[in-house]
Amino acid sequence: MKNALKKLLRHWKAILGILFLLLLLQFGIGAAIMPKKLKDAFFVEDWKETDGTILSNIVYDSTKNLKYDLFLPTSSAPKDKPVGAMLFIHGGAWKEGSKEDFHFACKRYAKLGYVTASLEYTLWKEGEKTTFFTMLDDIGKCLAHLRDTSAKHHYPVKAVALSGMSAGAHLAMLYAYSRAKESPIPIVFVFQHVGPSYFGQDAMPINPAWTYQLVSAGSGSQKSREEFDSGKMEAEIKSISPALLVTEETVPSILAYGGRDFLVAPIHAEKLREALEKHHVPHVLVLFPKSGHFLIEDPESSKKFHEAILDYCQKYFGK
Repeated sequence: MKNALKKLLRHWKAILGILFLLLLLQFGIGAAIMPKKLKDAFFVEDWKETDGTILSNIVYDSTKNLKYDLFLPTSSAPKDKPVGAMLFIHGGAWKEGSKEDFHFACKRYAKLGYVTASLEYTLWKEGEKTTFFTMLDDIGKCLAHLRDTSAKHHYPVKAVALSGMSAGAHLAMLYAYSRAKESPIPIVFVFQHVGPSYFGQDAMPINPAWTYQLVSAGSGSQKSREEFDSGKMEAEIKSISPALLVTEETVPSILAYGGRDFLVAPIHAEKLREALEKHHVPHVLVLFPKSGHFLIEDPESSKKFHEAILDYCQKYFGK
């Protein structure tokens, strides 16, 4: 487990470096167009003091000093009436990232009258025994704290939607698909960007060794690479693969995937879509044909994704 985690962290550091280099190459010359691309992709949101109240750095786990930021709707919104909430989970290969990465989304949906929040969670670090299940435990604790804190501020939360990007999208799906029954707040839908949904041997064609390392570290397994290659880690793979956990009771889902994403290959969208269709789970799949992992090259797809979220809010949160 320790050696697998060391290898995984080393690989993901290289991957993040490559991503940064690609961004420099793509936008270094025409950097002036970047703000517009981000705005067109719905990754920018303005905020005024009259839009709502931001409660920053609320500690939800004092033993690990884990925090979240809570965005409450404007004071003109009805208080003491049940309201929908959204919890956003940042990406960063399960080892980096910040809760501030999703402030744009928290602002956007708080302005529409929903309670929103973005959290930090336990990240992979060398020498520490952290699995995906550790991260799911954090999400559950944060949901309970969010529920209680919102109620104290006269916004009783009746239901929640989980969201995230990349690694955070994987965790949002994994929690919603495997722990919905124990969630402190009823989960009514998921909407996610480029979330890894499947960790079988063909999940990462760019380098199958990464898949084994993810399965080993993510599930806490002590099994060898040889056992993975021979198909003896099916239980471990299923336990961390949202696409393999879908049932008729799975919550409705909105999915966004890039057509030119070399990190999260097309198989992740395909496996997830097939599973949701097989079990008749309501879902919307929005493809970004020109985009890589960051989904900033298809403004029409970004608009469609946002419209799907608004539709699900009306349908599953109600008024």
